[in-house]
Amino acid sequence: MNHKKITKVISIVIALLTIYSGALLTYTYYKPIDNSEIVETKLIDVPADGYAYELAHLNSSGHYVFDDLGNLRVNSTLMTEKDFIAWLNGQYQPEWRNLTSTVVSIEEPSTYILVLSNQDSVHVVMTFGLYHAWTEYNYLGLVVGIALIPVGIAIIYLANKTQIKQFNKALENQE
Repeated sequence: MNHKKITKVISIVIALLTIYSGALLTYTYYKPIDNSEIVETKLIDVPADGYAYELAHLNSSGHYVFDDLGNLRVNSTLMTEKDFIAWLNGQYQPEWRNLTSTVVSIEEPSTYILVLSNQDSVHVVMTFGLYHAWTEYNYLGLVVGIALIPVGIAIIYLANKTQIKQFNKALENQE
């Protein structure tokens, strides 16, 4: 093989690798990435035949996951400050459930109260976790992936420019 053909083959291989890399980057980064951060974890003592509560100050907008790592004997509910005060005054009856986790979406900072109810005659210690969850996109990876595809096509075009001109000339001569 002569030097020109070797250069052309290497150019086409590089172009195909560039197109493949662009397609792979685009496929990888078009999907959102779910992230979370632990805001707080602690143990909560829930007395026998009683209640315990935990204040959660949510400082930024987004999704928050309250994870009380459910216990079959303990029911829980999540309340706003207003609902909590109404419940203490007997003016609000929350829905009690045996939760493993609850997701809350907020637009502005607020406070929620996780209330745990133990109707059993045995003292229970619960694990409580609060996580801030959000979704983000890797736009840089996506844009680079999209940009690599036409670069690879341009390399193929430049490597075969003389053949393309000859092909176009042959088409014109046919007419």
